[in-house]
Amino acid sequence: MKMSASEAVLNVIAESGTDVVFGYPGSAVAPVYDALFSFDKIKHVLTRTEQSAAHAASGYAKESGKTGVCIATSGPGATNLITGIATAMSDSVPMVAITGQVDSSLLGSDAFQEADITGAVNPFCKHNYLIKSADEIVKTLREAFFIASTGRPGPVLVDIPVNFLCEEAEFTKYKKPSIESYKPNYKGNTLQIKRAAECLKKAKRPLLYIGGGCCSDSASAEINKFIKSTKIPVVSTLKAVGVVRHDTGALNLGMIGTHGRKCANFALSACDTLFIAGARIGDRSVGRVKNLNEEDITVIHVDIDPAEIGKNLHADIPVVGDITNVMSAVNDKNITLSPEKDWLLRLEDEAEREKLNHAKSFSHKKNFVCPEYAVSVLNSVTGGSCIVSTEVGQNQIWTARNIKINTPRDFITSGGLGTMGFGLPAAIGASFAKSGKTVFALEGDGSLMMSAAELATIAEYDLNIKIILFNNNALGMIREYQKNNFNARYSEVFPKNPDFITLAKAFGIDGERVSENDGVKDAFERAMKHNGAYFVELCVDKDEDSVL
Repeated sequence: MKMSASEAVLNVIAESGTDVVFGYPGSAVAPVYDALFSFDKIKHVLTRTEQSAAHAASGYAKESGKTGVCIATSGPGATNLITGIATAMSDSVPMVAITGQVDSSLLGSDAFQEADITGAVNPFCKHNYLIKSADEIVKTLREAFFIASTGRPGPVLVDIPVNFLCEEAEFTKYKKPSIESYKPNYKGNTLQIKRAAECLKKAKRPLLYIGGGCCSDSASAEINKFIKSTKIPVVSTLKAVGVVRHDTGALNLGMIGTHGRKCANFALSACDTLFIAGARIGDRSVGRVKNLNEEDITVIHVDIDPAEIGKNLHADIPVVGDITNVMSAVNDKNITLSPEKDWLLRLEDEAEREKLNHAKSFSHKKNFVCPEYAVSVLNSVTGGSCIVSTEVGQNQIWTARNIKINTPRDFITSGGLGTMGFGLPAAIGASFAKSGKTVFALEGDGSLMMSAAELATIAEYDLNIKIILFNNNALGMIREYQKNNFNARYSEVFPKNPDFITLAKAFGIDGERVSENDGVKDAFERAMKHNGAYFVELCVDKDEDSVL
């Protein structure tokens, strides 16, 4: 079927199952926006920057399970996507970025708004394409969606010169792409899975270590089934918050790493058999673990990306495959663990002691709100049935350590790259995923100032997003770092902020300011009952730290 190339672009997006795209128009993508004008299968969301479009596409993909799509024009429009693309790559988010390019006859001439975007993003995406003719568009875009959503998910960029978007293209019947050099292994080696099972049976101090690769609904279900049947102690990375259900009865020790729980880090340093599922062993996960003697630990590592296995930690039993399939095969073996009783008792004791001490550590300073207390209140108000998006910094750590989420897709944060300004546009994307759940965007004042323009997007589309701002009038994480590493010589960490409530109201968003712990619950309940967006500013002491 012949149609304009721009219509073909939209039809490929629609056939992939994606029904919302995020973008910002410009002359090099004007033909696509003209086609969008009368195309009813896709909703376009106008963000206020291209970077926010990429972050919103990430939030949409994370919550919906579909491939996120962002669109930008050539030159600065395309280059503004790079941070969002790199963020998606670090966190294995399926995304297709479609960029316009100058007329193909002008390539290489330094034409107005020409940029080599495929070269620029090459280190930050799974694959990229520069379209050479209109006839390539349909086939290439289908390959892009296939690559982005299969194997280890990630972003793919397709750059299309504007003259090709104005030509006709053949929209052929869909056929699953076959790429000879791209064959992800989903099943997992049967012998290796058997070895892993035998190893776990013999373990005296077993520990399950789960990462972001376990966040799909199917993978989470298999992980929880394994935990429930074996009662194995479990720790998680930042990206795996929400994977372990609170009703599994498991010894869930929480988040590991630099800002993780002491009991979780203790377990990692003292185990004799470490079962790693869908994690890349990042430095923030193992950096604070003391006395991690690799020679004394047997490591089972399951990941769909073979490049991650053994990269940062040796793997005695590597298993390359999809987490869902591998864990299903492990569950079929009905493993019975025989851990040392002292091991489990020690972990239970460590976890209980930390829980008690943590509750006692909630600060009750006059004129300030304790952020970790506020997150615990949010748990009680929502019952865990909500979507939570965070920024990067102290707000992220306070949230990750305390939030109780019932489903793996509902915690959205930038883990690998640590991108400030991610949380608010990601919340917008999640809101368009149509889950029916209320979205909470937990913000820091520094991060919010990087994406505050997206308050206009929230207002324009009347989104039901509740914005919770931890305002300590500081770049809190860096202030804390300077305190601990540079003798409290605070340099450029106390920026001047606006009146955030007035700013929110300027966009038509109601809100309130809270400066005492006692006022948090009522404010959150008002936010929940409010029809539409609501802004709650929590006044936080600038000296409040995140490190336990």
